[in-house]
Amino acid sequence: MVPTRYHILESIPLTPNGKVDRRALPVPTLGTTTEYVAPTTPTQVKIVELWQALLEVEQVGINDNFFEVGGTSLTAMQLLSPLQQTFSTELTIAQLFNALTPALQAQLVSAADESQQQSVIQPVSRNAALPDIDNLSDTDVDDLLAQLLTENTQSQQEVTP
Repeated sequence: MVPTRYHILESIPLTPNGKVDRRALPVPTLGTTTEYVAPTTPTQVKIVELWQALLEVEQVGINDNFFEVGGTSLTAMQLLSPLQQTFSTELTIAQLFNALTPALQAQLVSAADESQQQSVIQPVSRNAALPDIDNLSDTDVDDLLAQLLTENTQSQQEVTP
């Protein structure tokens, strides 16, 4: 464990027994090095709210770094589930670690949402690979099955004179 912050003290408070008085030590401040920028989109607002609740901080800006406002790898794992549930999207911890600000996480969620919307089923030929069925909605699966049945019926009619 490597400290992420150092706090320089004039002197270390001691107890009457000469030991470090941990209760008298100042509470480290968890501040960011960035200027506060308020969230502007509904996605950013919701992500900031999730951060504030999880990290128990009063104010988070959209450019604040997760680890600078008190996050740890454990709290990042705890953030992943609410993000997925709130935005109905699948995110990985690697994606989350590559997007350490609410602004970047909002972009990540938007990109995941757009890719889900663009996964409209294209006509499937026999030689084409099937789309990842686990990521399809029930309607998309039904449409895909209907297309396959139609192709199968057409193929059988072509073979039978």
